[in-house]
Parts: sequence; C-alpha cells; structure tokens
Amino acid sequence: MKMQKKLAQRNSLSFLFFLIISFYFSVWVNDFSLFAADNKAITPDDVYRTVTGNKPYDVSGQKASFIKNNEKWFIIGAHKPINRNYLETKEWPLKGPVYDIVILSDPISDDKILPKIPVMKNVLKSGVIKLEACRGEYEPVSFVIRTGDIQLKDVEITSTHLKRINRVKNGRPETIDNKFVDIRIVKSWYQSGESLRTDKHGVSAPEPELLVANKTLTPELLLHNDKLIDIDHTYQVNVIRDFTNINDKEKIEPFDCEIRSNKQIWITLKIPNNSKPGEYEGTIHIKPKNTNKTNIKLSLTVFPFELKPPKLYYALYYLNALQLSKNQNLFDFKPKSSMYKDFLDIKSHGINNVIISQRNLNLDVLEDVLNLKDSAGLDKDSLFFTAWPKLVTDHSSLKKLTMDVETLVGFTRKRNIRKVYYYGVDELKTSLLPLERAMLKTIRQSGGLTMTATDQSFLGVIDDLLDLVIFRGPPDQRIVEAVHKKNNQIWIYGNPQGGEEKPLTYRYNYGYLLWKLKVDGAGIYAYQGRMGQDPWDDFDHPKYRDHMMTYPTIDGVIPTIQWEGLREGIDDVRYLSTLIDLENNLDDSKKREIQEAIANLDFSQPPKSIRQEIVRKILYFINQ
Repeated sequence: MKMQKKLAQRNSLSFLFFLIISFYFSVWVNDFSLFAADNKAITPDDVYRTVTGNKPYDVSGQKASFIKNNEKWFIIGAHKPINRNYLETKEWPLKGPVYDIVILSDPISDDKILPKIPVMKNVLKSGVIKLEACRGEYEPVSFVIRTGDIQLKDVEITSTHLKRINRVKNGRPETIDNKFVDIRIVKSWYQSGESLRTDKHGVSAPEPELLVANKTLTPELLLHNDKLIDIDHTYQVNVIRDFTNINDKEKIEPFDCEIRSNKQIWITLKIPNNSKPGEYEGTIHIKPKNTNKTNIKLSLTVFPFELKPPKLYYALYYLNALQLSKNQNLFDFKPKSSMYKDFLDIKSHGINNVIISQRNLNLDVLEDVLNLKDSAGLDKDSLFFTAWPKLVTDHSSLKKLTMDVETLVGFTRKRNIRKVYYYGVDELKTSLLPLERAMLKTIRQSGGLTMTATDQSFLGVIDDLLDLVIFRGPPDQRIVEAVHKKNNQIWIYGNPQGGEEKPLTYRYNYGYLLWKLKVDGAGIYAYQGRMGQDPWDDFDHPKYRDHMMTYPTIDGVIPTIQWEGLREGIDDVRYLSTLIDLENNLDDSKKREIQEAIANLDFSQPPKSIRQEIVRKILYFINQ
C-alpha cells in the first residue's frame, strides 16, 4: 500500500514536471518564432499566406490584396518587423462572465486606450456622462466597454432623444433629437513611429516629420462599422477593405467585444442652433446579444450664451484636386460630391479656410473648387493658393510667374475676393533664401500677397517680403514681434504635422498655445497628406509617414481622434474669444475686470480646466 502511494506521488510529480517543461518549451518556441520574425526569418509571403488562409493573393509593392466575401482587402505592414513592445501580456483585472462600463473624464487625451491594456488612465466608474456646450457646438464624450471572461456578441448602441428637464412646450417636452448623437467605435491599428518632441505642450520646437521606426499599436480611427478593418496582432498587420469602392456606414453597426479586452466608444453630440439653454437628459443603451444590457445617462448643459468665432485664423492645407476623369485615382482626385463633403467637414471643425493646391493654374477647375468651398461656408474673402513652385531666378521663369499671379488676381476680383495669397517656395533651405527674393517681389508686383512655410532663418533675409509667415513650430517672441512690427502675419504649422494620434497635443498646441504665443493663426498640414502611394498605408514611404487628419473613402471620410482634438482646441479659442467680446457691452470698470481675468488665466492647466474657468467667468459677467 505504501509502495503504491509512493508510486502515485512520483507519477504526480513527474506529470507536474512534464507540464512545467511543456509550458516553458511552448513559451520558448513562441518567443523564438517572434524573435525570428523580428529578424525577418518570417517573410511577407509567410504573413500573406497565413492571414489569407492560403487563399490566392496579389502583391503590389509592400502590400498584398486578396478577395474575402466577394470584396477586395489589403494586408498592410507585413514587410515591417514586429515591435516586441506590444507582445507583452499581463493579468486581466476583470474576472468572470461580466463586462464593465468606464467613463473617460476627458476624451481628448493622449493616454492611449488599447484593447489589451489592463490599467487605464483618465477613467471613472459612473452611470452618467456629463457634458457642457453652446448652441451650434460639437462636443465629444467617450466610454470604454471592458470585458471579463466573456465575448460580447453583436453589441448594439443606441441613444434616446435628450429631453429638457422640467420644460414642456405645447404639451410636449423640449428635446434634442437623437440624430444629433453620433456614436462611433475607436479603432486601434498599427501605425509607424511618433515624432520627437521635448515638451508635451510644444513649447520646444518639435521634429514634425514622423520617421518610420516601429510599428505602433494606437487608437486613431472613428468608425461606424468596426468590421471595415481587421487587425492581426500575431504579425501586427492591418487588413483593410478597398476604400476606393466602399464608404463607412451612416450609423454605428453592431460589433463584437473580445474576451478580456477594451472597446472604446466615441460620442459626438451636435447641439442644434435652436436649442434652448438649460439641462437635458437622455440615455445611451448598450445591448449585447448574449448578455444583459447596460444604460448610461447622458446629461447635457446648454449654456445661455452664443459662442463667438475664434480671434485666430485657421487654415488647412487641402492637397486633393478635382476629379476630371474616372481614370484619376480617388486618393488624389475627388469628385465634386466628395470634395464638398470634405469642405463641410472642415467647416464643422472650426477651420476658416483651406490652402488650395493646384500645380498648373486652371481657372475653370479653380472656379468649381471655389464654388464648392463657398457653398460649404468657408471664408470667401481670402484665397490661399499654392502651385508648389520651384526656386527660379531667370527672366523667363519670373515672367511666367507674373502671368500666373496676374491671371489669378484678375480672376478673383470677379468673385469679390479681397486678398489673394500666393505661395512661395516651400521650406527653402537657409542658404537659398536670398535667391527667393526675386520671386516674392514678382508676386507682390503682380498684385498678390506672399506667403510660404519657413523657419527662423527667414528673419532678416526675406521677412520684408513675406506678408504671411507660416512658421515651423512655435516661435519665440522676438520672431513674432518682428513680423508684427512690419504689419505682417504669422501662423504656426508642424507643431505637429497632421497625423499624430495625439488629440490632446493638437488641442493645446493649436488652441491655447497659439494664443499664448500671440501669433495670428495656424496653417495645418494637412487634411489628407499621403507621403507614399496609399494614404491607408503608413509604411509605404522610406522616410516619412502619412499626414492624415481624416482618411478618404469612395465618397466620404473617416475621422480620427486627432481631428476631433483639433476641433476642441479651436473651440477653446472660441470660448476665450467670447469672453473677450464681452468687453463691447460693459463699462470701463467691467472691461478692466475681464482684462484681468484673461491675464490671470493659467495656461499650464489642462485645456478642459482652462475652458471651465473661462465659462465660469463668462457666466459671471453676463449675469452682472
């Protein structure tokens, strides 16, 4: 009997030892395979075969296409090595067949909510989402669905109408229709490296070119249809649909949530212009098919004042041309319907105007573009135009430049455009700047105003010939004062360029920081700026990543978290401008109070806190 007992213990120990050895062997094999992938032992073809399930595929450059469910898909990023920083797994905090809802205290944050991150910042457990806004404003909120040991299937998210509390008109409560509640899924996917900066608030000059370094898993896209893009985390590749043949859905579609994962939801509420000030309440319903539903209260305060336009000017480089032939690709050439939607989107994000790009002046095409721009409500008084000219000094080239500018100026007079800014040579090197003087003089002599992108080397070289300086990164006050002393303007760009998945950085750097720097506005590059062949492929350029605030589809756009962060930054300046404008209706003593209130604003605080302080001051002064 004792012998049998000892034998059983020995067998148990042997079996336990076998399990331990097997576990470590499997880990070693897994790590070895990933190590091999890092050292390119796994080829792109290996990735393509695995991802497609050995279906036929076609390779073009550094991506492959295949057919799934009668639709064309692309595999992007297979030629880049795996980033081992994203292969770690940690113990998941939520246990059992349950799920949680956590609210982001501020959706405009650079803290990434990733699918498998166990600890989230900037979140709170609550059944209520609170937001405050003015009529006509777009305001974002966000929450995260966190699952435990359960997969949520076919999750539906809907919103009720928002009812004004204790207010009834003609026997019915006053409401904000739920059509103004836009619900989207935040999609994390693999992008390339981030730009270098020494201060998160941009007070030191950043490196705006985003060098392709490592695959970076990052939240970015705001989708109605979560199934537009699949992510393969084993090989860290994006598997996307062919967006030259498809749009996103108009409203959020049912989606799944993986076991032990996070799914971030983004809600943008547009406050109708005819809304009454006061308190509104609605409900967000979260209904998985395979378990209990959850309700979140949406609590809105509509302020009793109008939000004024920003006292800074915002322009955006718009690089797309008008499509004249179906043979022209949809990434560079857009049909009128799509371009008009772009301009509406740009207008709704608080941008005043676009910098129009046309390498060869075509007045017929330009007229169509301006008609679309004007119809969308963008600024009609000023034209910002670039043909991306090369540096020239010879007589014949300057003569052609004269003819182009004179033709453009003559054309704009018929449209009552008061100011025509004509772009010089972009980002010219310091040693060549003196040679640009002839071109800038020619533009001025031909009736145009001059502008170009540059750095501090322009000062003392071409500053007397630049009506608008588009400055790379934040300038020191010496440069700002020198520009203003000549009665010229200075905008900021490249702080950062478009495309970084950092909504808070855009909010601050193109919001309160601009005001703090005492510049005149921003010229942001770009709405959609592809660097390689495909704007949906962040890895197809040897040096730069794409500069995308939105992504193109066949006849529309997909927004990003950085695009929404930029809108919040512009709205911050609008709130500040609203406070300033109160001076017009107050006596001298109250004007001095407002001036002191503005001077005492602490711009080192988070932008949300600064705005709350501005709102408090506005409400104080309008109630005097």
